[in-house]
Amino acid sequence: MTSPAITMTELPAASAGILPGDGPFWERLPPRDARAMRLPDGLLLQDQEDVRTAFRDKRLVNLALAMLRSDPTVDPAFIERRTKQLLSMEGPDHLRLRQLTMTAMSPRAVEGYRARMRAIMENLVAPVLQQGRCEAVEALLRPYPIPVVCALMGIPDQDIDFFSRVSADWVAFMHMGTGAAAVSYAAHLDMDAYLLPVIDKRETRLGDDMLSHLLRAEEDGDRLSRHEIVNMIGGFLAAGTDTTRYVLGSGLYLFAQNPDQWAKLRARPDLVGRAVDEVLRCAPAGGFISRYASTDVDVNGLAIPKGTALALSLLALNYDPDIFEEPQRFDIERPIVRAPHLTFGFGPHTCLGLHLAKAELEEALLVLSRAFVTLDLDGPCEWRPPHGLQGPTSLPIAFTAAADVAGARDVA
Repeated sequence: MTSPAITMTELPAASAGILPGDGPFWERLPPRDARAMRLPDGLLLQDQEDVRTAFRDKRLVNLALAMLRSDPTVDPAFIERRTKQLLSMEGPDHLRLRQLTMTAMSPRAVEGYRARMRAIMENLVAPVLQQGRCEAVEALLRPYPIPVVCALMGIPDQDIDFFSRVSADWVAFMHMGTGAAAVSYAAHLDMDAYLLPVIDKRETRLGDDMLSHLLRAEEDGDRLSRHEIVNMIGGFLAAGTDTTRYVLGSGLYLFAQNPDQWAKLRARPDLVGRAVDEVLRCAPAGGFISRYASTDVDVNGLAIPKGTALALSLLALNYDPDIFEEPQRFDIERPIVRAPHLTFGFGPHTCLGLHLAKAELEEALLVLSRAFVTLDLDGPCEWRPPHGLQGPTSLPIAFTAAADVAGARDVA
């Protein structure tokens, strides 16, 4: 006989301790004895099997797109534009875009970008070396991702400020609600106006940049349209900007609290790949995947009514003691496990830019660990509430500059 479904009213309500507040969210995770919890505006799923089941269920759709569709004041042209974004797509259309763009984001392609990533971070570090302290968000984190992506696209430095603004506005509606949809749509149109002429010119002179790779992409005669390329680049910029700076900032925060791990990374730069994986496990910028129940759905016996907003907790899986021994411990030599962290998602929706993101973080940490012998927090940090993304918005650090790096800068 089938057990009766568990209804949302039978679930415990989230305590104030796990709702948005001061400090990083991973330091105040919900108790693991509840598979799900009621939130003020929806439901939190944190059981591993529930999260995986819900993630695969096509009836649980992209929350941001569902919210746009429910607001009659949003321009239908913007909604149509968002349905053609990779994050909003499913099935054959989603698979086609992934296959056409995978070459441009492959590990082999990304390897060719590492020197530029390294040079950008070295130029950011140089001005602060003699000071022994800095506000890391303003000095190192915020200025890093956009120049990297622009360099990879072959976009000139003088246009970095334009892309910084547009990438922020591109996803404004995700953070500020549908009232900001007009701002986001304007950013899409601004990106069209800038990139479409660039694409026309680049087609006549292909190079080794990511835009050229996208223009070359072909699968059985199928190619990306010009507007699909604009959407992909806008998505790369928007997805890879805040996530990179927030994860890197959270990583510095973790290393400052664990000086033995910083010393280990300095002594063993070959550990940087594992260090990045551990930062991503402990402190992902996006610890939750948002979904919306388009109809009544049963998730492993849990009855979810139509119209429910869901937060699928990747953090709960990243801190699962059945997978990771002593999950609260930050350890850059953590043994590699069969089931890795789920920060980049899984299955057909595994993050397409994961190789690029990891390379950016690895090169930044290599530069910083060579430059800073010691790393400490230099005052209280401020954190963005965990709505969509979380990371430090203020991160004062103090450090001892490595003599060889500081001396080389003096000579230069």
